[in-house]
Amino acid sequence: MKLAFDVAGEGPDVVIAHGLFGSKSNWRSIVRKLEDRFRIFTVDLRNHGESPHASAMGYEDMADDLKIFIDDHCSGRAGVVGHSMGGKAMMALALRSPQSVERLAVVDVAPVAYELSGVFSGFINAMLDLDLSAVDSRSDADQQLAESISEPPIRAFLLQNLRLEDGSWQWRINLSALKESLQTVRNFAFEGRYDGPTLFLRGADSDYFTDAMEPLAKSLFPNMRLETIDGSGHWVHAQKPDAVADTLRGFLCEE
Repeated sequence: MKLAFDVAGEGPDVVIAHGLFGSKSNWRSIVRKLEDRFRIFTVDLRNHGESPHASAMGYEDMADDLKIFIDDHCSGRAGVVGHSMGGKAMMALALRSPQSVERLAVVDVAPVAYELSGVFSGFINAMLDLDLSAVDSRSDADQQLAESISEPPIRAFLLQNLRLEDGSWQWRINLSALKESLQTVRNFAFEGRYDGPTLFLRGADSDYFTDAMEPLAKSLFPNMRLETIDGSGHWVHAQKPDAVADTLRGFLCEE
């Protein structure tokens, strides 16, 4: 699959992938802080943003998409960065196609299966239940979603996927495929090892990468280090963009 992308800057190639329900636009503030040193590609993963839709949503599929992207756009190998679901996709890429990955940065996710506890399926159901025929503005959609999702920041994030097309509001995210694939997205079942430089970057207030998960991560990525950003949760790159950009710059510039 050919992924939609934005590109900015000049220098060594870096490819960045977003998390579930996200898009390439989520990383714009980080890109602005790094584009003086790197050529940065931000991609929309399959079933997200402007990329094509497909029924398959496994990490093998996403890793293959990313390998095709690097083969098509980068100079042989690239530094890769991924957040949450995008981090798992980048880990799968590094384990399956290490020749494509110069170095790997994984943001607030570990190579483990997570309990999704119904929260994400609840988001999807709320989005599917939205009566788009009654939506005249984004605020109308927000009022409808508020009946199911109380937190305004979460609604604002999800509503980034709502677009006005040909006079009507449409979800650009493939909600049906995501609903069917949530179990696949929560899992991670890869073997082998990637020996290249690897950074796991976690939020201090997040439980997506606990100390107990480090031995497994190190068995797959032996040349790894773990860094923690204080004052941030799972959305560490949105909450602490300066700290994340500085950490990524230092890692990606290492010899």
